[in-house]
Amino acid sequence: MYGNESGNFANQRTMKTLISDEKKKPMPLPRSKSLTEAAILSEEFSKNNIETLRKNLVDLMDLHINKIETNGFMQKLNYNIDEVENGSSKFDSDSDEFSIYEEVSISEDDFCDESKEKPPKLPPRVAKSKCSIEDYGTLSASTSNDYSPGFYSTRSEYESPYYITGPTKILDKAEISLRVTNIIDHLKSTEKKHLQELKDVIPVFKYAIKHHTALIIKNNAEKICSTTETLLKTQSEFEANLDKVDSLEMTLKGFINYEILFESYKQFFMEDCSEIVLTIEDAKNQFKTEILLGAILNQRLVHYKMFLEEIRQELVEDPELLRAVSQPLDVVKEILLSCNKKLVLEKITNNPWRTDKYGSLFDSREVSSAFLVHSCPVDVRGYGDYLLKDHFKITKPFKMMLTVFLFKNIIFLTKENQKDTFYYQGHLKTNEIIPLPEGKKKKVLKFHHVARSKQHGHYVVYKFEALYKETPEIWRKKIEAILWELNVKFRQEAQLKLRDSTKIFEE
Repeated sequence: MYGNESGNFANQRTMKTLISDEKKKPMPLPRSKSLTEAAILSEEFSKNNIETLRKNLVDLMDLHINKIETNGFMQKLNYNIDEVENGSSKFDSDSDEFSIYEEVSISEDDFCDESKEKPPKLPPRVAKSKCSIEDYGTLSASTSNDYSPGFYSTRSEYESPYYITGPTKILDKAEISLRVTNIIDHLKSTEKKHLQELKDVIPVFKYAIKHHTALIIKNNAEKICSTTETLLKTQSEFEANLDKVDSLEMTLKGFINYEILFESYKQFFMEDCSEIVLTIEDAKNQFKTEILLGAILNQRLVHYKMFLEEIRQELVEDPELLRAVSQPLDVVKEILLSCNKKLVLEKITNNPWRTDKYGSLFDSREVSSAFLVHSCPVDVRGYGDYLLKDHFKITKPFKMMLTVFLFKNIIFLTKENQKDTFYYQGHLKTNEIIPLPEGKKKKVLKFHHVARSKQHGHYVVYKFEALYKETPEIWRKKIEAILWELNVKFRQEAQLKLRDSTKIFEE
């Protein structure tokens, strides 16, 4: 039993091998009519063997049709056996098979006639491709430097030589020039709107100052009005000249030549900050007119900064124009720092009711002082640039939740009473403190107050606990940078004094 099964299995394997080998054999393809209609049987065969030949031919054609059907094609071979007798057959000595060459109805899509005689190869210049012969001229032309339309073949009609070879320097400059021109046009259009806003607001602002009831405002009204008049006049001249220019160089020269305009911005933000704040608040109450002069000027400075930065980005490869852009950009950035400081200081106010050194209450709003924060002995001009603001929990030398503002020369400790209102609680001068190294608690920021330690005769430490781990490190780096700058400045001043003393001694 096992022997029979093994024999059957061997027979199955043999049949599979034969079938696979049969499939691997290349299927004989019919030849074209033009090459076969003159085929004649060999003289080796006589008329006596015609019947045998007829039978073999029929069997061979049946086998051939079966092969074609297994590959998914059906061919209707119309042959006439009678024509075989007349010599219309041929013996293929290479394959030891007979083939009938008669009319065969086969479409060109079903078969590719590989047995067909191939034409001679053309020269490389006109090598056969999917394109017609008329396209060869355009193919050779597309490799030249002429990128005008119509020089692309059907093979590469969607390929632009601009993206293949990359833009040239001339095209780069043209694109940059176009972008810079768009920036300048936008600057001109927004400048007109800004000037119109100033013309609407400044007269109301001046009227509010002149009719203000506070004595401080009356004494400084003339100075404040003069500043705003200068600002409006120079802004009008700047807008008129900007509208005339049509090049980047002239636009940058306008920023440089009208430095007095930006100085008037700076004067507005830096001088008489407390009086301006009171004037705006009083104007809102008495005249019921929303005066946003400070906000308008601040917004315009931000726009100037954005315009100049965009122009600078477009001129990275032009060092001369970069230097020309950097000068007005630095001026605008400096004024913006002053503006930001002013906006922050507007929010820091005195506690309305405070006790004097004798313990009696007084209204701090009635105190006449040249300082924005009345209880702070530092003038507003000595605060320096505004840098940081964060919430801290003070654990030493007292316990309180405070909002701390870091300026370059001073640190304000404030208590937040309501939204955007902070009551002054104290201050620390940056040149009187030393940041201590980081301890185990990552959220803690420590200072050693040198001046108060000498004053009280013991080690005075301020300990600030932040809400986030990153906050103390940011503050520590800022303060260390400020102290390092002060140290360098102190050394330079000491060296100058030493040189002056040696000159006097030598004389």
